[in-house]
Amino acid sequence: MKKQNKTKKTDDSSQIIGVAYIMIGLFVLVIGYYSFFMFVESEDIINNSYNKRQDLLAEQIVRGSIKSSDGKTLANTVVKDDGKEERIYPYGDLFVHVVGRFSKGRTGIELSENFRLLTSNTSGFKKIFMDVTGQKNIGDSVVTTLDYDLQKAAYDGLANNKGAVIVIEPSSGKILAMVSKPTYDPNNIDNIWNNVKDDNDNKVLVNRATSEAYPPGSTFKI
Repeated sequence: MKKQNKTKKTDDSSQIIGVAYIMIGLFVLVIGYYSFFMFVESEDIINNSYNKRQDLLAEQIVRGSIKSSDGKTLANTVVKDDGKEERIYPYGDLFVHVVGRFSKGRTGIELSENFRLLTSNTSGFKKIFMDVTGQKNIGDSVVTTLDYDLQKAAYDGLANNKGAVIVIEPSSGKILAMVSKPTYDPNNIDNIWNNVKDDNDNKVLVNRATSEAYPPGSTFKI
């Protein structure tokens, strides 16, 4: 009888240990799954247009600036006296397709770097001060590899022709200039939207440098 009780206790202990291992395994899987999205996929998730956290971040942070490699501001947010924010593109249509736009659907760098532009690395004390005073923190700036002089030369070189120009640094692959024509002024997109969104002849909203197919031609010689 005692032997049977001992056997039963051993079986019960084995079952408890088995269940414990299963629970620990499930816990590790959940932590791993959560960590994957936190540290690997977090940027893609936040950049997803369906993620409402973007709206929450926008309520807390003033969207950061986009700059050229030579320090020129290509896009920045101006806070007006009434508290309303306006996204400004100082060079109009010069960088429009590569920098992109913020209104009417994000494109270009405005889309690909959305996470960084809505992330603030402001010091903790300053963040506390801004929160206490009811002010928004300033988002981080994104410094690109674009060069103003090369961009202007490519823009002027295309003139009124339809097409695209890309200038790449061979040793690093850095994009130094990217121009697509025809263009539009992103500062005026809300007013011209109805006219350009269905313009299939000019396709001013399309970045021909990344979204159109062209014969490669003599791109290099060996």
